[in-house]
Amino acid sequence: CDKELMESLLKVKDNPEISRYLAYLRDRGLLEKLTEWALEQDLEFKFRLGFFLQITNFTKDAVRIYENLREELSELYQENPERWAGDYATTLNDLALTYSDLSQYDKALELYEKALSIRESLYRQNPERWVRDYGLVLWNLANMHKKQGNHEEAKNILSFLVSLIEKHKLHQKIPKWKDILSDIEEILSEGPGVSP
Repeated sequence: CDKELMESLLKVKDNPEISRYLAYLRDRGLLEKLTEWALEQDLEFKFRLGFFLQITNFTKDAVRIYENLREELSELYQENPERWAGDYATTLNDLALTYSDLSQYDKALELYEKALSIRESLYRQNPERWVRDYGLVLWNLANMHKKQGNHEEAKNILSFLVSLIEKHKLHQKIPKWKDILSDIEEILSEGPGVSP
């Protein structure tokens, strides 16, 4: 069900009608009212709305939702880390991605590092369960470093990610990882100081 919903959301992200409707809501102050209302809803609803706003490029609105989620999940994670680690790390990663889209790299870096720490710990406990999530944080972190011009740091992360992908054969199991591996190999083949 979650996979189907995410695929449906990804299909509408480039729909100009959706973007026009969201812009209409924002211009009339209704998107802000929707966001205020959403902040009072359950975690799942906030996560889905944040994701939707992020993929439709309503990034600042997504930040409000994700910041609220981060605050709420931080408390839950502190109370019960085993139960909430995955959800908290996902929120940190998504919020970091959103800040990176806004070119707020210092905030993004701090959040990616927190998400990476949690995901690495989860991966060590159960590699098969958490390898994809761990890999996605590494991929996002490397892309952020690349955007900032930190090519060597990006390449170091990507080299490690290649070994992780190959070790778990992600590129053979999941088509998206085959594409990611291809992108990584292209980046790694670039000379030093070459802009991606």
